[in-house]
Amino acid sequence: MKIGYFGTPKHALDLLKELVGSKHEVVFLVTNPDKPKGRSREPVPSEIKEFAISHNIPVFQPASLKDPVLQAELNSIESDLHLVYAYGSIIPEEIYKTPKLGSINIHGSLLPKYRGASPVQTSLLNGDSIGGLTIQFLAREVDSGNIILKKEFPLDINDTTGQVLDKITQEGKLALFSLLDNSSQGFTSEVQNHSLASFCKKIKPEDRILDWNKSAFENHNKIRALNPNPYAYTHFKEKRILILESYIPTDDTYLSNGSEKPGMLLLPNKKSLFVFCGDKKMIGITKVQPEGKKPMSIIDFINGNKPLESEKFN
Repeated sequence: MKIGYFGTPKHALDLLKELVGSKHEVVFLVTNPDKPKGRSREPVPSEIKEFAISHNIPVFQPASLKDPVLQAELNSIESDLHLVYAYGSIIPEEIYKTPKLGSINIHGSLLPKYRGASPVQTSLLNGDSIGGLTIQFLAREVDSGNIILKKEFPLDINDTTGQVLDKITQEGKLALFSLLDNSSQGFTSEVQNHSLASFCKKIKPEDRILDWNKSAFENHNKIRALNPNPYAYTHFKEKRILILESYIPTDDTYLSNGSEKPGMLLLPNKKSLFVFCGDKKMIGITKVQPEGKKPMSIIDFINGNKPLESEKFN
């Protein structure tokens, strides 16, 4: 089967590698434009672009897919199917209706729940215990297309977005190849129950800020939902600190005496760091990245920054 592929981040690359190694042919890649990086702010090719070029796959990086010239060029490339996985932009009807088998998308939730830009992050922010993926047809309204299949799996209280995306890629790969290998004439599907649809927003810069007045679970969920990108953060001694990893203590070794304020630190034996939250419960912090530094363990942070008990993350 000839496939036109739309995708950008690492997990989209992981699936592309599987497709390239299969009996199917990827006839083009559409991905986001190169982003400026480093002090020079020069545009740097993404990993998925470099991989595609190394395998002689034509690459398109439009700022918009609304350009009629680009649409005509893509539609002139013979393809049986368009496959979308975390591309990050709206695909116009003039493109997704062209292949004879249509265009399908791997979405990171059990539709119609969590239509929109951040399904995995939103499920973790909400503390869901069940996650999953949906393979669906593209449609005019975002994530509203007919459902070809759904696959659910359990979510652990410490799962990060990166880990859940790995699960989606693995489970989605197995489901996708089963579909591709057995659906040369098309895919059976069913209409979504649109009355049950819920929507999730794009993660904004202000969503990254930890609010220690909120509960321990809310803060822990934000930390894991924004890992690996763009990471939640707080401030200590007027410097920004990315909080990379956290956990909810499962014992009662360190109990609140009722006088702790949200954001206050507890440093037992100077080897662990806990932060009190608005519900008088704590989260443990295991990995951070102070401003201008590389990621480090919490012990390295304690040794280097000498925080004191009763000091606060702000």
